[in-house]
Amino acid sequence: MESTVLGLIDTHCHFNLPQFAADYPDAVRRAQEAGVSDMIVVGCDLGSSRLAIEMAEKYDCLWAAVGIHPCDAQDATDEAVAQLAELATHPRVVAIGESGMDFVCEGGPPAEVQCAAFEQFIALAAELDKAFIIHSRTGATDDTVLDLLERTKIADQRVVRHCFVGDTALLERYLERGCFISFAANVTYPPNHALRDAARAVRSERIVLETDCPGLPPQSHRGKRNEPALMAEMARKIAEMRGTTVEEMAALTTRNARQLYSLET
Repeated sequence: MESTVLGLIDTHCHFNLPQFAADYPDAVRRAQEAGVSDMIVVGCDLGSSRLAIEMAEKYDCLWAAVGIHPCDAQDATDEAVAQLAELATHPRVVAIGESGMDFVCEGGPPAEVQCAAFEQFIALAAELDKAFIIHSRTGATDDTVLDLLERTKIADQRVVRHCFVGDTALLERYLERGCFISFAANVTYPPNHALRDAARAVRSERIVLETDCPGLPPQSHRGKRNEPALMAEMARKIAEMRGTTVEEMAALTTRNARQLYSLET
């Protein structure tokens, strides 16, 4: 495969999950050949956070985020948070997360436990001057997350609503709180008209892209494992919707991602 010069940044991927255990080096190579210059490997617990760092140490194109997913917020003990805080000082760690609210996970912790973890992690991100990655299930959890942001967000803190799913009204509420908005390949799914409206409406200086792989493959790969090499299809779709070229979309979202995560240029 010939290298494609796009310079896309996948702001949220999970090479640290079992689906990539056998071949993530090949997935990294395919991504680079497909025009993806950098990828943020996001932790969901202590183990996957450590693995994200190990991967980022091996590849200059990989960076790490460390955190505890809201479905496991009960594991955010004082000891675990202290360990994450230590991990977050690693030079390859660019963000805290993903953290937020999720009421869909079966047997998940109650809302108050998820809220407490959210407040701990957003405070840690501010203390360490790292970006903060929000996970939220669309619906009631977005209201809770937005209330938490209103109460806890520090001025000029870099925050991203990862894998945005919602309409333009919800989009504006996050933008009003200074958030970056990250879109994934579910924007290519035929029923998601409101999401495409949001992708058209988001301010140019606030849009970033992600795969959230191994889930959410683009429409042409539904039912298969997603990976960063497939980002170009999503970028082209959003570029078409916004009346621009995929090259201009890549340049725009890469500039925003570097600002969000304070990535080296």
